[in-house]
Amino acid sequence: MKKSIVVIYLIIVLIFISIYALFDYILPFINVTLPHIANKLIKCILPIAIGFFISYFIFKLKNPEIKRTNFDFRRFVIFGIVPLISLIIYLTSLHLIISDKIFKNFEILSTSIKYIFDKFDIWSLWLGFALGASFKISKDEMR
Repeated sequence: MKKSIVVIYLIIVLIFISIYALFDYILPFINVTLPHIANKLIKCILPIAIGFFISYFIFKLKNPEIKRTNFDFRRFVIFGIVPLISLIIYLTSLHLIISDKIFKNFEILSTSIKYIFDKFDIWSLWLGFALGASFKISKDEMR
């Protein structure tokens, strides 16, 4: 793999990590206010991109001579269904409805559900890693 591609991947990952870490400070600095759902969506997409670039970067480092790859949807479903469902539940605020309406009498369970689904950055990173790991070497390249 060319050294320039490695450097570009590293720079992209560092930029995304910096934007994610400073996102709450960047918006007031440039005088931008976003709706709540847009803020949640951007905060979920950035870790997905970070996880994707890290995972795909490792795939490319392991196979530097590979020119063509295919996305394996079955592998993505196996590795990424849990974080995808968790992010959908988080973004639609279903976890609040589940914890407040269904498990309101069970305080420990209600708090656990809120806590598990509020950790969207972990679910987003997992989804990004699943996306990056779902690439496989194309059949033409194996010959």
